[in-house]
Amino acid sequence: MKHGRRYASFATTVAGMYDHQQGHHGWYVLYQALQVLVRERCHELVTLLEDCWDQRPVISDPHLVTLLGIGIRELGSHSSDIDRLFDAEEDTAKRASVLLSILDEHGADLAALVSSASNSFTGARRFVVPQMIIGAFAQSRGLDNVRSLDLGTGLGLLPRQLNNRNLFDRFIGDLACPAGLGFAQIPLTKRHGVDVYPLPTLEWVRSCFGPSAYYQARYDELLWSLDESAHCTDLVTLDPLDLLDYQELGNYIRDHEFNAVTCSFVLYQYGDEVRSEIIGTIVRNMPNPGLFLSMEPSHGLLQSGCAVLAYEAGSRVPLHVADITDGHFLGEMIAGPGLWRAITGGAMAKVGPDR
Repeated sequence: MKHGRRYASFATTVAGMYDHQQGHHGWYVLYQALQVLVRERCHELVTLLEDCWDQRPVISDPHLVTLLGIGIRELGSHSSDIDRLFDAEEDTAKRASVLLSILDEHGADLAALVSSASNSFTGARRFVVPQMIIGAFAQSRGLDNVRSLDLGTGLGLLPRQLNNRNLFDRFIGDLACPAGLGFAQIPLTKRHGVDVYPLPTLEWVRSCFGPSAYYQARYDELLWSLDESAHCTDLVTLDPLDLLDYQELGNYIRDHEFNAVTCSFVLYQYGDEVRSEIIGTIVRNMPNPGLFLSMEPSHGLLQSGCAVLAYEAGSRVPLHVADITDGHFLGEMIAGPGLWRAITGGAMAKVGPDR
C-alpha cells in the first residue's frame, strides 16, 4: 500500500470519531460502516483514500473523514439508496455493503469532491465568542477602527452576525461565560470573509449537518440567523482565497490592514506544519495592535469541545483564551490563562460587557 502509514492513522481516527463521547449526532452510523471497510481494507476504499492523499496531501484525517461523510450526504440528496446508509435501524453489515457500493459507483466523484471542497459547516452560535473577545479587545486598546476578516467563512454568516444584539441574546443564554464577559460592541469599519473558490452554497452547507435532531436544530438556527442578519449582507465583502496561498493571504491582510482576524473550525483541516504557516502568515502581516482568534475542535474531533486560542500581531505564541464544552457553542465557556492577556495585552485596563 502506497500510503500505509496514513491508512493506519486514518483507521485510528475513524475509530476515535465513532467512539466520540458526545453521541455522534447522526454521523456514527457512517463511521460504524466505514470501520467495517477499514478493517477489511476494501479495495474501493483504499483506492479512494490514495486518490485523495495524492491530490490533497496536507488534508488532516478528521477533515478527510468528515468530507467523505458530507460528500456521501450530498450524493444521498439525490438517491434513496444512499440514504439507507444513515438508517440506524439497518443492520451494520448491510450498511457497510451499501457504503461499499457507493464507493464502487461514486468513488471518483467523491475523490474529486474531497480534493476541492471543505467542511463548510456554518455554526450560527460561534460568533458570540468573537463578539465578546474582539469587542473587549477594541475597548481595552482604545480602538475605534476594527477591520475584521473571517477565514474559511463559508456563507459569510459570522461577519454578518457581528454587533447583532438580537442574535447574541438568542444564543448566549445557552453558554455559561466567565465573569466580566458579555456583549461588547465592536467599532467595525470593515467586514470581510474569505473561503476557497468556489464559495459554498446553502445546499452544500446543508450536507455538512449530520442527519439527526441535534443537527436539525442547529440548521434551523442557521436559517433563522441568515434571515435575522440579512440587512447586513451589503456590509460584508466575500472573496475567494485559498489559505494555502500564503503570499496571497499575507497580501490580502496587509492591503486591508485587518486588525481582527477570526477562523472557526478551519485550521483543524490541515497538518501541524501547514497550520503553523497559516498562523505565521496572519500574525506577520497584521498591524499592531491586532488579534487573531482561532476556534478549533478539541483533539481533532475525537472528543467533544472546542479550544479558543488568540495570537497577538507579530507573535506566533498562542494565548489559551478558553475551552468550550460543546463545539457548537452550547454548554460552558471556561476561561483559559490567556483570556485577559489577549484582551488587554497585559495592561490593567478595565473592560466589561455593554449593559
